[in-house]
Amino acid sequence: MNKLFLFLTVTLLALAPANAQTQQGGESAAPARPARQRLVGEVTAVDAATRQLTVRADTGETVAVTTTEQTTYLRMPPGETSLQKGQPAAFADVRVGDRVLAPGVSASGGAARQVILMARAATAAAGGAGRDDGRRLVGRVISADASKKLIVVQSRGREGAEAVTVDASSAARVLRFAPDSMRPADAQPGSLADVRAGDNLRATGERSADGRSFKAAEVLTGAFMRLAGTVTKVDAARGELTVKSDQGEQAVTLIFGARSSLRRATPEFEQAVAQRAERFGRREQRRALPAVALADLKKGDAVVVTLTPGADASRATVVSLVTGSAEAMRSMQTFQRGGPEGQRGMSPGLPGDVIGGGQGPTREPPR
Repeated sequence: MNKLFLFLTVTLLALAPANAQTQQGGESAAPARPARQRLVGEVTAVDAATRQLTVRADTGETVAVTTTEQTTYLRMPPGETSLQKGQPAAFADVRVGDRVLAPGVSASGGAARQVILMARAATAAAGGAGRDDGRRLVGRVISADASKKLIVVQSRGREGAEAVTVDASSAARVLRFAPDSMRPADAQPGSLADVRAGDNLRATGERSADGRSFKAAEVLTGAFMRLAGTVTKVDAARGELTVKSDQGEQAVTLIFGARSSLRRATPEFEQAVAQRAERFGRREQRRALPAVALADLKKGDAVVVTLTPGADASRATVVSLVTGSAEAMRSMQTFQRGGPEGQRGMSPGLPGDVIGGGQGPTREPPR
């Protein structure tokens, strides 16, 4: 990935004005210009309100990059080094985890006229998998000690589940997922005191050589659960839905936020579920499902919900809800808990690979 961005940098430098080169006809060369600055690193936070990006530079610094309405964005396809093949993008397209090149921005930060992006998934597709070894950690919290700023996380390693101690004593940012979203870009300022056992955690930083500890520069946590059940009451006026769990537990009142997703399973989707086809868990497959309004739901509908629990166990906020036939919804839940690839969805990490809010697999590919 660094080589790809190096090629991009060379391309940008090649566009320098001609008067920076030796002039023809025996004239003396123009005075040498200072080396052009550039920032290359990984996006660790996106602040939509201030249009600011936090980037962990490849040189180790945490850099604040400001943007304006005049800033241009370009997203590079996997493996491409030609700027002509980049796709126009916008600030809203920037995601935590994106690789970024900001020409003209130094390690001390500043305003960016152009931001060139490449997704982490594209990095792997371009042969860059494994080059950011130890920079990110995804797992489920086992214990948290806010006073010592230590969090023990169960993560998935090559040899199976492993415990990693996260040192957040020097964390530049502590964030909490928004109740109605699993997108890091929607995360809100948080505190280590908010972290509880069972929470999902994503951290950016440096992992120790033995893999047992992780020095965090940023910590992002959230509490998510899945619920499969039957609708017992719809209150569209109040924006609430009551669902009785298939496990026989008490009914839960679900609250919908501005980012909550409601979708209806199509026959094709349900067939893929019945066949245990892995493709039904892909984000593009879920996004293709038709959206529904809360008023479209009715008593007796079967649903599978990803939610954020509230302080009151009888209430929760919806991240995503899928409704369909009772058989398909049961199959989704069964697929999630076990069977082919099912353990992946319930493994330590963000539960986003099947019906969640778009986090993808619960852990990065082996690095």
